[in-house]
This record gives sequence, C-alpha cells and structure tokens, in this order.
Amino acid sequence: MTHHEYADAEALAELARVVRPDGRLVTVDWSATGDGEDGPPVDERFGPEEVASQLERAGFTVDDAPVERTDIL
Repeated sequence: MTHHEYADAEALAELARVVRPDGRLVTVDWSATGDGEDGPPVDERFGPEEVASQLERAGFTVDDAPVERTDIL
C-alpha cells in the first residue's frame, strides 16, 4: 500500500499501534511533483518532508527520508 492510501491521522495511529516497538515501516508513494498521468491525482500525493512529519506526529521515528527520485524507472 502506498502512503497516500493511509495518510490520515486515524490510519497512521493504527499503524503506530500495530508495528512492534522495534519494528520498521517502509513507505513509498508517487512523486508529489509528478504530472499525474500515472498513479493518483497530484493533489493526493505527498512530498518526503510532509510524509516524515505525518509519521513523526503519529509517533514514529523517521530514520531516513530521501529526496524524491524520478529517474528510477
């Protein structure tokens, strides 16, 4: 599941509840600056800084929030 599908506070709180204390959550999503031709609409996308902030507010510790990469494909 990609981040935009669980980005609301309730879903993030549930993730924080079910991930073990020493567990890890890895999240990916479509580029927030993409053109919207593939994937969700651009207004449903999040940049790395916003994702990290949402996860920290939900109680996660963010170890790494890399810069968006659009050259992978």
